[in-house]
Amino acid sequence: MTRHRAAITASLAAVLALGPLSACSDGDGNNGSAPDTPTFTEDTGTGNTGTDARETVTETVTTEAGDPSDASEPDPADGRITVSASGSGPVALTTDDSPEGEAESISGRLVTGQGSCFAVVGFSDDGPPRPLVVPADADVVTQDGRPSVTLPGRDTVYVGQPMDLEATTVPISDLEGVPDRCASGDSRDALVAN
Repeated sequence: MTRHRAAITASLAAVLALGPLSACSDGDGNNGSAPDTPTFTEDTGTGNTGTDARETVTETVTTEAGDPSDASEPDPADGRITVSASGSGPVALTTDDSPEGEAESISGRLVTGQGSCFAVVGFSDDGPPRPLVVPADADVVTQDGRPSVTLPGRDTVYVGQPMDLEATTVPISDLEGVPDRCASGDSRDALVAN
């Protein structure tokens, strides 16, 4: 036997002389059990099948369980905003999400833009109508009446009327759930009202 092997054998003999060991609790409430604890047995190459404890090496690998909330949902930091569409003409886009970025004062006119979706066209620029995304608690009329949007704490604005609002400009590509008919116009950005 080599010197190294003799040292391992002596160490194992000392451990076996101590007798069986009991599991200890690590204080996290799992009573010492670890769900991901595989056990490996190594044959030392002596032709022994593992029945002689002096020739068997056992290694226990324990992994800590992560916080269950870590894997529950994707990180919202990806900047995407989930949008719901309602109505068939005009179509109202609503969200419960808050966009990243700074809101600005927008003055324009409420219109039905590309695909008959609510949009805002600016007074100060000649750009295309930008789709309008309103908070989920906004009151929108898309049928059975004159199409309109009533933002929380604001007066009702009917299609064709001037509209002043606080909104964040967001690339349409960052909006998830926008119908193709609303995103197929010339504008690459949408206005998400605050």
